[in-house]
Amino acid sequence: MVAASWSRAAWLATLVFLLLIAWLRISRRVTVLIILSLLAAILVINANADRPFWKNQMYLMRLVTLVRFEKVTNKDAGRFNLYQKGAAMIAEHPLLGFGIGSFYLTSVKFARPGDPNGHIPDFAHNIFLQLATEMGMPLAVFYTGICGWILYWGLRSWIEIKSAEQKQSQHALTLLGITLSLGVYLETGMTGNSLNVYISNQLLFWFLMAAVLAAGQREYEREGESQRESGVGKITASLGL
Repeated sequence: MVAASWSRAAWLATLVFLLLIAWLRISRRVTVLIILSLLAAILVINANADRPFWKNQMYLMRLVTLVRFEKVTNKDAGRFNLYQKGAAMIAEHPLLGFGIGSFYLTSVKFARPGDPNGHIPDFAHNIFLQLATEMGMPLAVFYTGICGWILYWGLRSWIEIKSAEQKQSQHALTLLGITLSLGVYLETGMTGNSLNVYISNQLLFWFLMAAVLAAGQREYEREGESQRESGVGKITASLGL
């Protein structure tokens, strides 16, 4: 489904996190071979990007725009101009923004001269940028901090569970899977409109955040109980009870 989609954000997020899963779950040698194969594929795409066959296939051209070696401004000029509009909006109202839902129409007023799509309304294609322009930088920083902390919580919990059990238990694998799924959503939200537009994606995103917290908290509660029991046992033994 991801390969057949037109979403470059989904392609990029899926590739990054599949490589991360490979790094965590299979041998380093196999993972390195996979990475080298991907690099070879990227080189082949770049070598054939200017051939008529590639230019006439819209799907292949969309793939080329994702992996081609070129300046950031040339890779997707429309997206770059969109981000410039967002930066100008933040500079004008950094604390409170322009209001919920304002980016779509307000951003056209901040188009730079020479922007061919400056008059076309669009969303920010970045959840953090849209939050900063509509609700202000403080809220965007707060939201970023929450997301970063929960990802850290999930990975830290997974490492501690795996270390305590000396193996990849079902609980540890489930927690890792939920945490990586949350990371995929965040990555697509940084380059697309998955989280700043679609309510169905937002509901699943917040569910994943809650699931990471719940899965990690359960393990920390068990640790706390075992430590308390150990402490009570030591006190009892010292008193000769």
